[in-house]
Amino acid sequence: MLRAPFALRQRILALLTNPPIRSIDEPFIPERLLACVEMNTEQIKGGIQTRAELKCPGCGQTKLRISYAGALDGRVDCLEADARGALAVRGACPSCGDQILVFDAAVDGYDAVRARPGGERTPADGGTLQLLSCPDCGLDRFRARLTLTYPDDLPLELPGWPGAFRRIRLSLGCAACKHSLKRFVDRELG
Repeated sequence: MLRAPFALRQRILALLTNPPIRSIDEPFIPERLLACVEMNTEQIKGGIQTRAELKCPGCGQTKLRISYAGALDGRVDCLEADARGALAVRGACPSCGDQILVFDAAVDGYDAVRARPGGERTPADGGTLQLLSCPDCGLDRFRARLTLTYPDDLPLELPGWPGAFRRIRLSLGCAACKHSLKRFVDRELG
């Protein structure tokens, strides 16, 4: 029987017991959102958290029209999956028309990425989005703040890992009356 040298066995054992993790210097956000955010990433207990202000990738506009698929609670401040399981949020720029898929439970989150490693993932929104209006003033333009939390032990080899966040929080603020939807999306994802 062939045996690996002691030093090699020690390195293999170290990798198995302490797998390498992502560097905080890497962008911890889905690639489709990189051009759409001003972000801040920090190490927190048990993981890494990215906070981002959404903006139009084309013109930099920060007041976006928000469309959603899902069911709103009675107070209109929290979006949940609807009866079909759809939960998605898209932002559209009122100035230039560019659109941003902010979140879709079918493609984003740790469970969705692990379920289809390396494979194509199709967004579930399928054109069934509804435009959100402020419950106070009726305007349809919002400033959006996104917070994504990633696990400490996110595997280096996981394809599509930037979408493998464990928690998402999307807060909206009306651009006119400043009404706040602090937890429009607040979801644990695996």
